[in-house]
Amino acid sequence: EMKLNAKDEEAMRELLEEDYTEAIRHANKYTTTLHAINSAIVKLGKLTKASKVYRGIHDLVLPDEFWQPNLHGVRGGIEGGFLSTTLNRDVAMKYAAGSGVGFVFEIQQGMIDRGANLSRLSQYPHEVEILFPPLTGLEVQGSRVENSVLVVEVRLSVNLTSLTIEEVIRKRKKILLDMLPGLEVELRQATANEALAT
Repeated sequence: EMKLNAKDEEAMRELLEEDYTEAIRHANKYTTTLHAINSAIVKLGKLTKASKVYRGIHDLVLPDEFWQPNLHGVRGGIEGGFLSTTLNRDVAMKYAAGSGVGFVFEIQQGMIDRGANLSRLSQYPHEVEILFPPLTGLEVQGSRVENSVLVVEVRLSVNLTSLTIEEVIRKRKKILLDMLPGLEVELRQATANEALAT
């Protein structure tokens, strides 16, 4: 039996922890979890009443590209992650006013572009959270100052190509079923070639 001294044990522990941390960092991107959450948002969004929602932001300055019209005359940007908003305007205003640099997005949901009301699921139900899926577009419509807080009126566009889990599974199943005839031909050819070789 091999015995390690305390120094060797510590070095081994550090090495294992580093390897484990590195492996976890690269191995698990939570892809399935993110797709499942996105699927729920797409489904629940269809049940949400189209109303105004707000997102308070502090300690962030939006880039010039957000404010300048692009080649198509559009100002705004795309939110890469989930977009959390609230029906409670006061919550957003207080959050934005809590620092030196803050602003509030004021967003009118529409017939198609609606988020999921998470109030019943939230750890903070008083915030009345409405969550939008990743890749939601935010188009600047105008702005004004209220009580020293910049209020940016935006129109949003929900990513309409987001699929529910059921749609992803159906799509994957179709791809696999479409591959079967080709695989069957390849298998027959390989079997015939193997029979000829023996």
